[in-house]
Amino acid sequence: LPSTSDDITNRQSADWFAVTPAFSEPLSVEARFLRTISVFGQRGQVNMELRLTNSSLTQSTLFKVCARLPTDTTKAHCSESFPEIPSLPYGTNSVVFFGVNFCESTQPVRFVLMYQLSTVDDELAKPITLDVSIKPPVGELFQPLDMKLGDFVSKQGQFRIVALHWS
Repeated sequence: LPSTSDDITNRQSADWFAVTPAFSEPLSVEARFLRTISVFGQRGQVNMELRLTNSSLTQSTLFKVCARLPTDTTKAHCSESFPEIPSLPYGTNSVVFFGVNFCESTQPVRFVLMYQLSTVDDELAKPITLDVSIKPPVGELFQPLDMKLGDFVSKQGQFRIVALHWS
């Protein structure tokens, strides 16, 4: 029997969106959802990319850029972090990849980015923290699902009944 496949997805593109305010200094953060099956193998997890840009006004280098993740796994959380970025020279960016588990909610995921600036004497200043909160846009948390046409029609009928009940 020939098999057909229909792809029902959110039609928005996986564009980068700002996480920190425009012109944030010295570290600006952008994110995007990759819309792929989780490479980390955990059910309900989505893949995200962060683009970290050194936008320092003093042309400093950022050192030891890393994420500190919360330990509470009952709320939305990053389950896999990215390796530390040893240095991020002025004007450059680095794209990092990690897994996020939103725990079947639309609550934002929160974590802390840490980094150090080089001083005039080329010594490292004390670590700076940046609180990050990312709320997923509508439709980003859908997961791919394979089902037979008959199962789809059955589920569609159940949803119609629920919709009629609430209207």
